[in-house]
Amino acid sequence: MHLSDLHKNKEEEAENSTLLNSLENDLKKLVGDKKCNPPSLCIVSGDMIYGSKHDSNEAYNEISEQYNDTHDFLCGLANNFFDGDRNKIVILPCNHDICIKDVKDSLERLDINLGAPRGWLIHEGENPSCKV
Repeated sequence: MHLSDLHKNKEEEAENSTLLNSLENDLKKLVGDKKCNPPSLCIVSGDMIYGSKHDSNEAYNEISEQYNDTHDFLCGLANNFFDGDRNKIVILPCNHDICIKDVKDSLERLDINLGAPRGWLIHEGENPSCKV
């Protein structure tokens, strides 16, 4: 089974039980119609949570709530499809799954003079024909 880009956000989404019931009903129908085998694992890729705005004063609380909801969903997924075996859930996070406020706060502007006009990147031994 592969699920992608859950973007879990309590403000604008279906309840975990609704999502899990829908997945279970779809899978029962597909397996019953012999269109697929029961899943042996689930890959959850892409953005698991919605994340927060870079200037949010509540970034940590927002992300914490979203991760708690996502945790409950993933536990339900393991319980409903894999007899509670959480090792059957493979997670591949993406850019929304970090606190962008932490990233922004950790950045430092560096002015680097490469001896080229602004907007041009020249690698040694290359022709400066590629504008960045």
